[in-house]
Amino acid sequence: MKTWLYLASLTVLAACSSTPTQHYQLPDSALLLPTQTATQKVVSIKVVLSEPLNSSSLLYQSDANTLHIAQQNLWASPLHQSVATSLANKLNRQQ
Repeated sequence: MKTWLYLASLTVLAACSSTPTQHYQLPDSALLLPTQTATQKVVSIKVVLSEPLNSSSLLYQSDANTLHIAQQNLWASPLHQSVATSLANKLNRQQ
């Protein structure tokens, strides 16, 4: 009985100490259409990320040689799509 109570207590404490998952998105990552002009150019943007960046987890660098993958901090949408959309918005505003 004591073992059961001990395991139940540990389970409750472990559940209380877990950090909730947080989601992040890049600023300006919702696509904005360009203003209508007489001559519009259509540009296709494809962003290819390196393997460490190509995941849903945030990646941060703590010093010159150490990268950390955040397990509880995730991108709200695929990072390559958000970067491409943000770049397209910047280009659309320049027309």
